[in-house]
Amino acid sequence: MLNLILVRHGETDWNHEQRIQGQLDIPLNKNGTKQARAVFSKLKKEPIDAIFSSDLTRAVETVAPFKQLGFSINLDSNLRERSLGMLEGLCVKEAVELMPEDLRAFQTRSYAVTPKNSESMSAFEKRIRMFLSKISETYERGNILAVTHGGVIDVVWRIANNISPTDPVKPTVTNGSIHRLQLINNGGVVIENFNDVDHMKAMSHLDDV
Repeated sequence: MLNLILVRHGETDWNHEQRIQGQLDIPLNKNGTKQARAVFSKLKKEPIDAIFSSDLTRAVETVAPFKQLGFSINLDSNLRERSLGMLEGLCVKEAVELMPEDLRAFQTRSYAVTPKNSESMSAFEKRIRMFLSKISETYERGNILAVTHGGVIDVVWRIANNISPTDPVKPTVTNGSIHRLQLINNGGVVIENFNDVDHMKAMSHLDDV
């Protein structure tokens, strides 16, 4: 059995401000650092065979505590958030006023319309499937941890449930959340547990972890 544990990176100031990050390299804030410690505390005793991460700082900082266990972190740009061009850096309220059509295309995950200077939805989905295929081809069994972004996890959820990217239904993907999946033949994904945030209830006790 091949298990994939996906983790969304901890909170940044831009998450808190509802500012569109895309691939801009924003670090964790104080709360996000606590969320990263909570993820580590939850998973540190599990039998993890390999760790992958987006190469953006907010993901790298989230996975950093695992280095103390002797893990090397495999950085993979296919785990990056979607590049969102001119929307990046704007608060959602600002984008509504300045770039409403581009924001709508982003929020509806449109294949027909790509926001200005952005990565197309088809290219975004393609590289996520490439990552899933790489893991399936590299490992026959085991437990793989990957730290990534909300948009990536949303696409994986859609693959698992056979839901079109343009379907308006969307999952909750909390900063610091843990998602447990099984990878099966031919790129299939089965969800075992989604958006687990129980570990963050004890964050106030983790300052010394």
